[in-house]
Order: sequence, then structure tokens, then C-alpha cells
Amino acid sequence: MRLNRIATLADLHRVGHVVRGEPDECWEWQGPRQAKGYGSWVRYEGRKRRPHVVALMLALGRELAPGMQANHSCDNPPCVNVSAGHVYEGTQAENMADRMRRTTCSRGHDMTPENTYWTPNGYRQCRACRRINDAKRRGTPIR
Repeated sequence: MRLNRIATLADLHRVGHVVRGEPDECWEWQGPRQAKGYGSWVRYEGRKRRPHVVALMLALGRELAPGMQANHSCDNPPCVNVSAGHVYEGTQAENMADRMRRTTCSRGHDMTPENTYWTPNGYRQCRACRRINDAKRRGTPIR
């Protein structure tokens, strides 16, 4: 079976690109990943889709409803564990509300008032992550 021909949830596991752990843990996609950590595109039903979206569609047995997307409750982009609710069908608004409830950023930094930067358009960002990203972009040591 080729990686880009996914037919069932078991196929995701058979191709060896998913590490299965305990039922309530993240099952991470081990295949190629995009810059933000999401699994690279796989072909499913004639369209390119991300692995966590395919896993959710296979678990639901249908396409995602109009206006819905595959959201991560675990805040772990490569996770494809739909059985524990790590990946669920929801709206963009639900995804943003879930993001605001989190007390840590995706790298695990506490989102304290001292470590939180609010952008002019109302989004919050982790100051520690901003420093890391700025240092990487400039090619300077991380302080």
C-alpha cells in the first residue's frame, strides 16, 4: 500500500506512520509533516487531506459537515487519535474558544499575564515563543 492511498482508519496504522499508545494518549502521525507539525497531505477519496482529517472522517463514516473542521482538543497537531476525543468535529469558533481556555501554549509555556502578548486584533501569543521564533528568524542565540 502506498502512503497516499488511505482507505480505512486501519490503513493509517498499517502504513506505519502512526504511533499508537494508550487509548487516552496522543497517537502521533510519524509520516512527513508540515512546518506547524500537522501531517502532510494524504490522498483520500480523490482529494488531498491532512491525516487527522482523514482519521476523523473514517471514524465518523462520512464527510465533515459544511462549516465544520477537524479540531484538536489535545493541542498536538500530529495527533490522529479520534477515539479519545483528541480530534473532533467542530467549528473554527469552537477551536478558537478552546484555544483561549488553554493555560499553556502549544510548546508548554504557561500563559500567565507576564508571558502573554495581546495582538492589536485581539489574539494572544506566548512571549517566550515569540522570543524563540524571533531568535530563529534572526539567527541569534535564544535568550
